[in-house]
Amino acid sequence: MKHTALLAAMLVAVAAPTYLVAQEPRGTDKPADVKANTPAKVERPSETPLDRKPKLQTRGDVFIKGGRILTATHGTIEKGNILVRKGKIVAVGPNVPQPAGIKVIDATGKVVSPGLVDTHIHRGLDSTNEGTDAIVAESRVLDVLNPDAKNIWQAVASGETTGMLLHGSANPVGAESLVIK
Repeated sequence: MKHTALLAAMLVAVAAPTYLVAQEPRGTDKPADVKANTPAKVERPSETPLDRKPKLQTRGDVFIKGGRILTATHGTIEKGNILVRKGKIVAVGPNVPQPAGIKVIDATGKVVSPGLVDTHIHRGLDSTNEGTDAIVAESRVLDVLNPDAKNIWQAVASGETTGMLLHGSANPVGAESLVIK
């Protein structure tokens, strides 16, 4: 009987709703500080190196010569040339002339193709699933990205230039995705 009453009291204590109430320090007659009791509104709770915008990088001029060029729209060009000015491709073809004083990459015997885009990757993510909730729309893939992950650089070496990082499949409504280049 004694144990039953104790068990019932414990169940009531556990089942009762719990409220956290801020109390003023004892011995003060001052009203509560409104600012201290107001939650801070923070747009981004933490800053990562990826949140910082890099300085604008202008790439130099490059001439790629003699490669087998796979174009996205005009088939294959054997022994073709590519002229790049300020980081942008300005000419592609078998008869593009080589300007004087420009950096030259000899692509003879090599294949040159546009960068590959992968629209669903998990590379560089240390954690992709949230195990506590089905809906985690407040999460961001950016927060768990490891930009130094080996598999990101392996993908770049394989020709992938753009990828869309997605959350794991454990959550029907998952985290904010991220496109990386």
